[in-house]
This record gives sequence, structure tokens and C-alpha cells, in this order.
Amino acid sequence: MNVSSMMLDKPPPSLSSAERREWYRQKKKQVNRDRVRKHRNKLLEQKRERQRLMVNERMKLYRQRKREKAASHSNGNIPQINQTPFQNRMQKCRALKAVKGAITPFSPQRRAAILQSIIDSSSPASKTTKRCLEFKEIYRYQYRLPWRELRPPKKVSAKQAASFMAGDRIETQKLKSALSQHTGLNRRVINKCLNRNKTIINESDMNSKWITRKRRNDKLPEELKEKIRLFWIENSQPVNDKKKVIRQRISKNTYAENVKHVLTTTQYNVYKKFMKDNPTVKIGQRSFESCKPYFIKPATKKDRVTCLCCQHVEMNSLFKSARLLRKKINEEYNLTDEYELWNTLDDIVQETLCPTIGVGDNEEQLHKIECLNRTCRECGVHTLKLSALELSDSDTFMWKKYENIDTGKKDRRGKEIKKLRMVSTNTTRSEFWSHFKDILHTFPLHQFQAIWQKEQLKQITSNLPNNEIVMIHDYAEDFTCELQDEIQSEYFGRNEIALHVTILYRHKTCHDCLSDNDIIKEYIFCIFEENTHDRDSVHHVRKTIMNYLRNDLNYNIGFIHEFSDGCSAQYKSRFCMNDISKSYEDFGCHCQRNYFETSHGKGEQDAAGSHVKTKAHMSIIRRECAIHTARDLHQFLSSSFKFPESSSYKSRQEKVTLKQRLFFYISENDIERNRRIGKVRAVKDNRKIHSIRSVQDKSNELMIRQQSCYCDMCIAQLYDQCIYMDVIGKWTNIKV
Repeated sequence: MNVSSMMLDKPPPSLSSAERREWYRQKKKQVNRDRVRKHRNKLLEQKRERQRLMVNERMKLYRQRKREKAASHSNGNIPQINQTPFQNRMQKCRALKAVKGAITPFSPQRRAAILQSIIDSSSPASKTTKRCLEFKEIYRYQYRLPWRELRPPKKVSAKQAASFMAGDRIETQKLKSALSQHTGLNRRVINKCLNRNKTIINESDMNSKWITRKRRNDKLPEELKEKIRLFWIENSQPVNDKKKVIRQRISKNTYAENVKHVLTTTQYNVYKKFMKDNPTVKIGQRSFESCKPYFIKPATKKDRVTCLCCQHVEMNSLFKSARLLRKKINEEYNLTDEYELWNTLDDIVQETLCPTIGVGDNEEQLHKIECLNRTCRECGVHTLKLSALELSDSDTFMWKKYENIDTGKKDRRGKEIKKLRMVSTNTTRSEFWSHFKDILHTFPLHQFQAIWQKEQLKQITSNLPNNEIVMIHDYAEDFTCELQDEIQSEYFGRNEIALHVTILYRHKTCHDCLSDNDIIKEYIFCIFEENTHDRDSVHHVRKTIMNYLRNDLNYNIGFIHEFSDGCSAQYKSRFCMNDISKSYEDFGCHCQRNYFETSHGKGEQDAAGSHVKTKAHMSIIRRECAIHTARDLHQFLSSSFKFPESSSYKSRQEKVTLKQRLFFYISENDIERNRRIGKVRAVKDNRKIHSIRSVQDKSNELMIRQQSCYCDMCIAQLYDQCIYMDVIGKWTNIKV
């Protein structure tokens, strides 16, 4: 019904004007609904008609293919078991009537003898008939039920069924072609099935031979997978953010949790480095990347990785600009053969260094210390091969570098405050290469020391002698006391708590009888009431750990190995070095402190501190506790976060695993700040020093070295026989 016809129907006269308007509105809605319903029914009918046409077309094609297949099989010599040789049932009925009419006058015995003689005849047709009947009998009575239990649509199931059917009678009675035609498998697969059945039958343990799958030749061994996983972890760094924790579902309501790690370079560079360190291993990049742990992620736009090395960031930016410049010139002037395009930053660094030398029994390839310090006459940044076009002053281009920029603010003394920021600059090519060579001059030594110090930490923790300990010190970011329900005064007056983290490696004692590992790892957290990060608080931390080892564990400490960053106020000033020289007086044993390279001190200790703070913050959000002071934080962590949660992820089940977390509360009065030190001499070029140790019977002297070393001789404290002495130099005695 259209709108005009609808308007002919009038509402009842008793309705008011408002009710009449509502009546017409409802009437119009009803008409619109009828139109929509009619339109939808029409579309539905069209859709059904299309589906019927498509079904009819498919049925026609199916019947046509079936007739063509039957016609092609009727011309061949291979018998068909699951298909009839007649075109239709009428042909079969007429043939049966003709045969029955010919043999009906004879007795049953004679009819059987006639049919048997036809089958036993030596004619080709009789032989084909006989083979068809024999195969049908075998299939029907011997293999009918197992075949139906399998799933024929799947190729694997078809192969399994063929393997089950391929018995002795299939081979002896020459029915391979019939079986191949029936199952759709070629004769090569049938022969494999026959050989497999022979092997299973000849074996004494049939079930194990059938169930055990043959190992692929190209499958990666578990030892190699674990080695690759550890290599991924070594080439990544944990993110110092309490929110960035990666979880992986293991089973229902069970998850593996780990702090997110970010790759320090690209995945291709990690793969290339692994192949360089392990030339005998044959593995593709995709297989190598498949062994990456779940918590290691490449850097993305959403990630903001903090505390990066300024020199590495600037060097990578300059290298990208240099590579783009050379690529542009080579393509424009066809100089690819004369000036090779660098693929990685390591290529351009190796071009300015002498070849490596073999050191030690394993012939480890290392550069000489003279080449890294740029004191060698045969190598240097002057050996970098550059074309005249690259050094031209006629063209300019954009590149980035770090500069101290004025912030527009002044300090209390009236001096302008500057901050280091990366800025874009447009200069000539020669100015760019001049700045590039200045950064490249010190970069090889910086990169070598960053990698070397990490390797020495791994070396001493893996080969820790008896009665010796390893401690890794670092201050975590202060914990801010936040509440779930904060008033305004609490929000603007939050208390901050200092948290010192120490990772302790030691040998197990009688108190660790349940541990299966020879080396125990423990996290020790010192929670300070006073928020001051200085050398006195670090000295008290060392004293607290010594008391724990001697009084609680009865651990006989013979030597201390310490690792820390180069913070001047906490670990590396002349007063901090003086504390190391007096280690024997304070703790009854000598100590060696090793420093990480500048901006490369991030590690497991930062992740441990972040994990603890995350636990506390999440408990506050869940209203499980309220933390106002350092004592509140100590009580909560000691009661609920002492032992680590179990994990089934293999990469976390290393040789040395975390045993427990220990929390110590240190009040303001516990720290001794009025120690008698006396006059302490300044240590020259202390930024270049990465290893110091105390001297026996001399509390005012130190042995210093530019790099640390934990070779077999240095671990045995035979420092004069150090294997890497030609590479990293000798120990030097100084007075403090």
C-alpha cells in the first residue's frame, strides 16, 4: 500500500488532533515496515534462486566428470573396485539376464564349473577378471574395518591406510596397481608402505617402531636451541620500566612472566654476529629468529628506551648518514667497484683498525690495545678511504649530532643551564666527515670496553672459585609512596624511598642443601630511610652483606669481586677507591672492583629493582597494603616477595637460578658518616680505569688496570701470567 492510498483511510472521528497526528505517524511507520519486508523477501528469493542455479550447475558438472571418468576407465586395463564398468543400472541388468539365461538350464554344480573355468582361463580377459576378484576379496574381508576407521580426506590418513593395507598378499599377487588406483596414491608410496610393514614385522618391539617418528635431518638439536636463546638474551637489555612486563600463557590460568628485553641492534646483526662466532653451525636466519625468547622484542615506535649510550646513538646516526651519502654518490657516478658500500657499522670500524691477532689457547681474535687507543701508526681514522666527491665542499646535506643547547634558564650562580640534545644541522660534506672521524676516533675502544666488561662478568660468575663471591651493585630509582586513595596533601607531598640492589653470586653451603646448583644467586635489597645516594651508604651495604654471609650462613669469604657503574658519588671517586684499598681492614678479605663502560651499566640489577617496585605498586592498587614509609615497604616485601615464582620456560632455567630475595631495612642512624679517612689523593684519569683491587698488607695503595680480566690465570690470582696481557695491559700500582 503506497502513501496516497494510506491517506484515504481516515482515523476515527472521536480522536483529538494530537491523537490523530499520532495515528497518521504510526500508520506511516507500518507502511514503511511493509515496504522493507517486501523488499527483503524479494532479495531473499533472488538469493535462493541463484543458489539453486549454482547447485544445478555443480551437479551437471559433477555428473559430466563422472561419465568422462567412467568412459576413460572402461578403455583401460586396470580394474576398478569402487566403480562399476556399466554406464547405468539397465546395462548391468541386461548383461546379468543374458548370462543367467545362458547358464540357467544347467545344474548348480555345472554352473559353478563353467564360471570357474572362465576365470581360470589363460586369456587376458580372464586374467584381468581374476585379479579384480582377488583384490576385492582381500579388501572386503581383510582391510575393510581399519580403512573405515581412518579419515580418507586427509593425505596423511590415506598414507596410513595404504600402509596398513599393503600386506604380503598385495605384493605376492601383484595387486600394487589396483591398490594405487583405488587409494589415489602412486606406486612409490605403496612400495614405501610395503617396506615399512616388513620392518615393523621383523622388529621385536613393533609398537615403538610404529609410534616413534623418524627425526628429520635438518631439525635443530635442543643444545643448539638453548645456545641461541642465551645468545639472544646476551644481545638485549632489560627495559627499566615497571609496566613493560611480557607474559606468555603456558596453560589454563598459568603464565610465564618476564621483564621485557629490547634488542640492542637489529635481528639481522644478531644473526650475523652469531654466525661469525659460530662458523661451524649451519642455520638460516628464520630458524635462528624462531628460537628467540618470547620476552625479547625489537625496538618499535611505541617503545621509548631510556638510558642509552650517547656515543652509540650518535655513531649510529652518523653511520646512516654516511652510508646514504656514499650510496647516492656510487649510484650517480658508478663508483661501486672502487668504493665499497658499508653494510654495518662494524665494517667501517674494521676498516680503520689493524687485523685481529690470536690470543690464548683458543686463538681468540682480538685487536691490539694500541689500535684501540689509536696510538698505532699503521691504522687510524686517516686510513678511511673516501672519494673526492664525498669530501667536496660544493654540496651540503642534512645530518644529526648531539650539542649542548641553551635551555634559557640559569642556576643559582647565574650560569646558563645547557642540555645535551640531538639537533639537525646542514653543513658541507667535509665538515660532516671531520665530525664523523672525531667520533670514530674513540668509538672502537668504547665499544670494546663495553663488550669486554660484560664478558668478564660472565666469566667470573661461571667459574667462581670456592670461598669467593661476586656482587653487582646499583641504585634503583627511588620508590614513590603512592596510595590508591590519596588526598591532595598526600599527592603533592609523596615520600620517596631509596633502594639499593645487589646481585650476589656465591657457592652453596650447608644451609642450601635443597639446592641442586653449585652456584647460588640471590637478590639483596637495602631499603634506606634516608634518601641519600653516597659512598657511605654503599659502604654500609657492603658491611650488611658481609654480616649476612658470615653470621647467617657461616660463609668463609676469601675474596670479593664487585661490579658497578662509574657513578662518581657512589663507586668511583677517590674516596670510594680508598674504601676498596681498606677492604682487608674493614672486612678481613681483599676486594677487586670492576666498572662497566660509561652508559653500559644496565643489566639484571635494574630489572630486579623494577620488578620489586612493580610488585609494591600493584599491591597498592589492589588495596592489599598501604606503604607510607621505608619500614612499611620492607615489611611488605619481606612477607610476600621473598621467594621467586616457579617457571617452566627453559630459557629461565639456567645453570645459576635465583634462590631468594633478601630485604634489609637501614635507618638513618645505622649509616656511619663520620669515618676517619684522612687525606686521600686524587686518582689521575680515573674515568679510563675499569678495574681496581686492594694490595695485601698495604691499605693506602691500589692496583689499577684499564680493563678487567678473568682469564684462568687471573681467576687463580696469578696476575703476572695473564693470557690477555698484550691486549689489555698490566696492573699498575698507585697510592691513594
